Amino acid sequence: MEDKDVVLATKHCEEFLKREERNIVTFTGDSTLSYIPSKDTKRFSLKPKEAAIYLPVLSFIDNSFDDQIILWLLYKELALYPDWQQNPSQYLNRMQCWEYEMQKMVSYMMEKIEREGFADEPLYDRSNIQHYVRREVLEFIHCFDELSGVMRVLDYCPVYRQTYYSKQIQKYFSSKKIAPETIKNKPSHKAFCAAFLCKLIFETDPPMNEGVEESFCKMILGRALNEVTYDELKKRFHIQYKDEFLREILFPEFYSLWKIEIDAVILQRSKQNEQKDKSILDMFDSNDENSIESSMEDKENAIKEMEEMSGELNGSGNTANGSLKDLTEYGVDLNDQRKFQFYANKMKKEREEMRNFWKLLLGKAIQEVNVRKNKLLRGHINVNDVIYNYPDFVEAQKDGNYRKLRIYDQYVLTPQMKEIPDRIEVTILMDNSGSMDENKIEAARKALIVTLLSLEDFNDYLLSKKSSMHSDLRIYTETYFFGGSHYKVKSFHKSGYSEKEMCEKIKSVVRLSGNDGSTDDASLLNEIADEINDKQVHLMKKGKLVKLIFEITDGCSNTPGSAHKAVEKLIEKNCLVYAFQIGKNSASDIKDFNQVWNDGFSIPHGITIGEDVNRLPKLLLNTIKENMRMIFQ
Repeated sequence: MEDKDVVLATKHCEEFLKREERNIVTFTGDSTLSYIPSKDTKRFSLKPKEAAIYLPVLSFIDNSFDDQIILWLLYKELALYPDWQQNPSQYLNRMQCWEYEMQKMVSYMMEKIEREGFADEPLYDRSNIQHYVRREVLEFIHCFDELSGVMRVLDYCPVYRQTYYSKQIQKYFSSKKIAPETIKNKPSHKAFCAAFLCKLIFETDPPMNEGVEESFCKMILGRALNEVTYDELKKRFHIQYKDEFLREILFPEFYSLWKIEIDAVILQRSKQNEQKDKSILDMFDSNDENSIESSMEDKENAIKEMEEMSGELNGSGNTANGSLKDLTEYGVDLNDQRKFQFYANKMKKEREEMRNFWKLLLGKAIQEVNVRKNKLLRGHINVNDVIYNYPDFVEAQKDGNYRKLRIYDQYVLTPQMKEIPDRIEVTILMDNSGSMDENKIEAARKALIVTLLSLEDFNDYLLSKKSSMHSDLRIYTETYFFGGSHYKVKSFHKSGYSEKEMCEKIKSVVRLSGNDGSTDDASLLNEIADEINDKQVHLMKKGKLVKLIFEITDGCSNTPGSAHKAVEKLIEKNCLVYAFQIGKNSASDIKDFNQVWNDGFSIPHGITIGEDVNRLPKLLLNTIKENMRMIFQ
């Protein structure tokens, strides 16, 4: 290609970027990213550390597509960029979460290989099979990532639904062998994946073999699987939500079709593979060498840079912000961690609001307060004080020195640090009785996780302000489950973060299941009250120790009288105690709840939320805020 063509193409690309930059920034939500023409690259190349994406200049020489389609491809390239930025570790460690599914297929294939007498064949070595399975699962995930990206572009930029652009987009996908006429020629499991994208782009059901069509149109709650998939992927932009849908709904169909393909393969010895007949290891498509889109490897490298830049893993080792770990020795598996992450991501907005609250709270707490000092020099003479101190006044007249006389009304304010506690303990009691249904458990999990993680954030912020506050204050948390009996799930931990503490947080959230029988909170409340010793009571009265206790329940106590006495005992010992009643309750249940938490107290300690259980997290956080303001201000 002549230099003149390259110069013209570069100029064309620069004009294109100047014209479209505002639209691209609006789409990505990132004004820091630069867009640079490059003659040295054949594909889009995202470089997060350079805050740049390089565009292949040569694509502007190719007249197959106009500028609007190149812009569409750029949008498609960056469709998942906001989620990559927020969750780089989850993307990089994604395949760890699919380990069970991959090993299930590896085992299935190895059984076939051994059953047909090919266990000694190097081609079918377990490592080769594992590599193949990983590649297929990765392509399954990548296909639906691409589907999510295309849907996002079409939603944000409806101009591409116009007939002119739609036909060019169809032409592009046909060049990638995703078109109605090519679907039927693909292996069944690959045809199943490609059919979703094909129907979206070509707006028609592609021809499929009977098995693929049966999976593609499978009815779920009265709707076809493909319709459900489009709706769910629109809502599930975040990797956690999206992968949960893929794993639970789509992968079983993919897996069934994949097994059919495996069963049909005729195994062969290596020397017989010279004709390159279809074998187990030749069932995936190669990358399209003519595409200007970045490869999966390019995307992975870009996400690695994002992770390095973000410093995403925080000091707590909290799996909600980082990669999954091997925590089986603490009784926590990958599914537990995934579920914990799922709820943590759901409450990300509320957690961020609490972070802002902590900053504002501590900002005021570290300000000095003015303390009044009376009778200082400078001010009006107080006649009564002159009479009372007259002998001293006469003596002062002799030498003209009145500085030591206490006869003035004037006072001044001198700065002094506010007093704050040395330790705050937060205890959360979770109702795990049989009446806790799915909606109540969902709300309780959200409330619990955002509370635990927000208090953890508060500890981090306290540590960062330690020198200016001149305080070693820390927040300690513990959790209990109660039903017919009660038990501690998370204990107070002395200092710092540990895997044990992290696992106890995970268990507090994911093990809430509503399977512990009746609602005996009185025994637990009494036990907590009895464990508070005289020294702790003394520290609470002095303000050096604060104990906050929150109970979340869906009904009322089995023994309201005993529970009320326990609450009285806790309040007498200077504990701050609150309860939240969620779900639909009868008038008698509400009356019993009020008897335990509100009757006979100067201020109410119980809040009846009712059927709108989704209010629970906000009300719990608001109660924490109010008490923290009182403690610090």
